[in-house]
Amino acid sequence: MKYRILLPGFMMLTITACSGPNTVARNVETAASLNALAGVPGAGLIGLAASAVDLFSGFGKPKLGKTSEKLSACVSKTPSIFWGENGQYKWGEYAVWRENGETKRVKIDQIPQEKLNLKAAWVKAVGLIPQGVFAEGNQGLQARNLEAWEKGETVVAEYVGLNGAKVVAVSKNKEPFEIMLPEELAAITDTKSKGGS
Repeated sequence: MKYRILLPGFMMLTITACSGPNTVARNVETAASLNALAGVPGAGLIGLAASAVDLFSGFGKPKLGKTSEKLSACVSKTPSIFWGENGQYKWGEYAVWRENGETKRVKIDQIPQEKLNLKAAWVKAVGLIPQGVFAEGNQGLQARNLEAWEKGETVVAEYVGLNGAKVVAVSKNKEPFEIMLPEELAAITDTKSKGGS
């Protein structure tokens, strides 16, 4: 089966998995999930983001910020994920990274499934956020989130990976989106509601 990676403008791309999430978030690997991860055809996804084009021309595109340390620890040592045209996916055979000056290489079958599930959700988030897709398959929520982003209000966008794994991306006042686990957001929200900073 042939797998390929499509980016906006239908460019083809080969990716590697040697860097951690904060680097890769600025790398085009993150856009590789557009079709199957969103659960809609590529054209439909681009259509979902099309309403944001005029908005971004006036305010600039949404940017990616940091990935939380906890989420980064889950996804940084996982292989690249490749998505086929019909929603099929294929993982790279190995996770490769550098640690203490040495190259580490671990087979995918030695990586916990939870980490793979979260990697898929994270890849979706970092691929869709720069396109202004702040809601998957829900155009009403997408419109409300775009309006909130334009006004500098807090935007919380949720992205679902494999087996229901979720990550959330948060931006306030058009700042770069921070990506974290839902429980991390809940802890931050709880702290603020109790009068914390």
